[in-house]
Amino acid sequence: MIDSYIAFDFETTGLDPRTDEVIEVGAVRFLVDGTVLDEFQSFAKPETPIPKESTAIHGISDADVDGAPSPREVWLEFLSWIGDSPRLIAHNAQFEIHFIRKMTQPGDPWSELTVADTLRMSRARIESTSYKLSDLVDSSATRAHRALADAKACMALFLKVSATYKSGKVPARTYWLPIGEYPAYNPDPPPTARQRSYIEHLGGKPQKPKTKAEAGEYIDELKRGSIASKKRGCRTPLLLLLLLMLVVLWLVSLLG
Repeated sequence: MIDSYIAFDFETTGLDPRTDEVIEVGAVRFLVDGTVLDEFQSFAKPETPIPKESTAIHGISDADVDGAPSPREVWLEFLSWIGDSPRLIAHNAQFEIHFIRKMTQPGDPWSELTVADTLRMSRARIESTSYKLSDLVDSSATRAHRALADAKACMALFLKVSATYKSGKVPARTYWLPIGEYPAYNPDPPPTARQRSYIEHLGGKPQKPKTKAEAGEYIDELKRGSIASKKRGCRTPLLLLLLLMLVVLWLVSLLG
């Protein structure tokens, strides 16, 4: 299906792909007009117990995954479900890709898949004070931190970004990258040249953040300040006009 996409999300035992594992995969196949064609959801049983702090976030317990297939088996099932729709979408796609690499083995066709990141898209096309998925779409209709619900929220965000283009479509050449072209896992990668350039454009200090994550947070902070300044700037002429009207009324009262 040429115009079909797959938004997907993983829930995991933690944030480090070196030691943590996937415990749930959720995905939704849809058309560019928002029509949902199919859904995928499966638990996966990790080799170690799910930490309580992780369960507190997504609500998935050891009892939920008891008897479920391994992360590797779920990945192969997901690959089969993907079929001929290789264009994948995820929010903060780098996170999912790190875990995909952990679940793959030589010979898997994963390198043929291309993934677009709605985090990158939204930062380029949507003005917001926060780029968390739950802050960019109406989260009242979804249950946060569950794979299928977050996949649907990712779809909604993708469609929201698509609407910012005259064609109604996100340009494939701009955002889709083969999985193999995403950088390998680095717990503390430095800011990218693009991030440092954008920080400078926003009037910040490019050398202030030391990691890519810090740079992303710093950019959001600078953008919040910029949006607040614009709002204050919009109020200033109105305040001046009100002050002028008060002065005029005062002069009229004196002359009267």
